[in-house]
Amino acid sequence: MFKGQSICHLALLSTGAALSLGLIDTNPAQAITITYEFSTEEFSGKFSYDDANEIISEFFANFPDVPVIKSTYPVDEIEFFFNNKTYTKVDSTIEPMWSTFTGFGEGAQLRWSTEDFSFSGANSPAGGFPEFFTVFNIDGEFVDTVGFRLVEDEPPASVPEPGTVIGLTLLGLGWLSQKKIAS
Repeated sequence: MFKGQSICHLALLSTGAALSLGLIDTNPAQAITITYEFSTEEFSGKFSYDDANEIISEFFANFPDVPVIKSTYPVDEIEFFFNNKTYTKVDSTIEPMWSTFTGFGEGAQLRWSTEDFSFSGANSPAGGFPEFFTVFNIDGEFVDTVGFRLVEDEPPASVPEPGTVIGLTLLGLGWLSQKKIAS
């Protein structure tokens, strides 16, 4: 009976060691939430998104050989104080999206609509180097352009890989059961 338990514990220790040591070189997954404040001359708000949900597309603005790279992110949380009310994602008629542009065109756009206002993307009408920006509209009428400021650029929180956690758990259980049998 003791020999069977010993083989079982040896197998548990070996499996735990193999899983933990074999996967220890992998980089942990990164989870980061990015937050921006945005404002017009009279109003302000903030929004945040998870950079892991990035959608990348490419298009050509004015010159066919030089692309514009568009990175779009679904907005997770948004708040905007307007007309004595704080609007959030629940008030949306269109899901809020944040887009950044790099390459031959530069800029950022917030797209979000409620029944009382909207933020929509625009770009400079001049030829040459396009600039992308956001406009604030009330009842379909232009009110102001929108400015953005990065609030949080915190280092990403490490999320351990599941294999490493399982391996270390099995290794620890094997060690504890071995210690219990010895005593």
